[in-house]
Amino acid sequence: MLRRAADSEDMLGKHPVSPGAFVPIREQLGTLLIEVGKPTEAQREFEAALKIYPGRFRGLYGAAQASELAGDNENANRYYAKLAAQTSKAGSSRDELNHVREFLSAQAKPADSKGVASTRQ
Repeated sequence: MLRRAADSEDMLGKHPVSPGAFVPIREQLGTLLIEVGKPTEAQREFEAALKIYPGRFRGLYGAAQASELAGDNENANRYYAKLAAQTSKAGSSRDELNHVREFLSAQAKPADSKGVASTRQ
């Protein structure tokens, strides 16, 4: 039923009056799919929502989180990086932003260690 509602909302496109939908149905569906252990399906829903509502915090974070849970670190890194850039001036300690920083930092460490190993060779 939620998927049908999301399809209907997609047909309407972005709401002509800001802020539009408070939480797009596809984002809600993506969150539900994460909660029931279907991150690959959730990733598709968040990506579809981002096509209509690009740059939304929840859409980017949801797509990143779903990608991470699905083992798609390349897309997780891409979405987390977009979110980090978008919120770079935010001094917030939101749990989501802390997770973004932790993920990106952890992704940078293996790259740093590879660079160190290659300079020793």
